[in-house]
Amino acid sequence: MSVIDRVVIAVASGIIVLVIFVLGALAAPAQDLGFVAGAVFNRLDSNGDGILSKEEVTSAREQMFDRIDTDRDGIITLAEIEAAKAKAQERQLRRLARIAALRAKESRTPSERFAALDQNHDGKVSRQEFVSMSPWFDRIATSGVAKSGQGISEAEFAAFLDAK
Repeated sequence: MSVIDRVVIAVASGIIVLVIFVLGALAAPAQDLGFVAGAVFNRLDSNGDGILSKEEVTSAREQMFDRIDTDRDGIITLAEIEAAKAKAQERQLRRLARIAALRAKESRTPSERFAALDQNHDGKVSRQEFVSMSPWFDRIATSGVAKSGQGISEAEFAAFLDAK
C-alpha cells in the first residue's frame, strides 16, 4: 500500500468519524458501517449516477494530490504527506470539538428532549414528530453560514464546523 493510499484512508477515516459524530453516535455499530460506506461512495460519485467510474476515482485522487502537493512542484514528498495528514487530523479534531461543544450546550434532560419531540403531547413520539425536529440543521441554517436559503451545502456545513 502506497503512502498516498494510506493518506486517502486516513482522510476517509476522518470523514467517517465526522459523519458518525454529526449523527449523534458515540460509536459506530457494525450495522452503521454500511451507511458510512455509502456516504464515502456518494462523495466520490461526482455525477451522482450510483456508479464509481475510473474517471471519478482518478479525479478524486488528482484533487487529493493537489491538496498534498503544497509547493505545487508536481511531486509529493514524505514531508508533504505527513503535513497533509497532520492538517487533516487537526481539522478533524477541531470539527469534533465544535460538535462536542454544541452538544454540551444542550443541557436538556432526556425527559425534556422527549417533551420537545412530543409535539401533540400524547406521551408518544411518532415518526413524523421525530423527523420534523432537526435542531442541528436549524442551528446551522440560522447561523449565518448558510447563504442559499435552499439548504446547507457541504462547504457551508464544513464552515459551520470550522467556526470558532
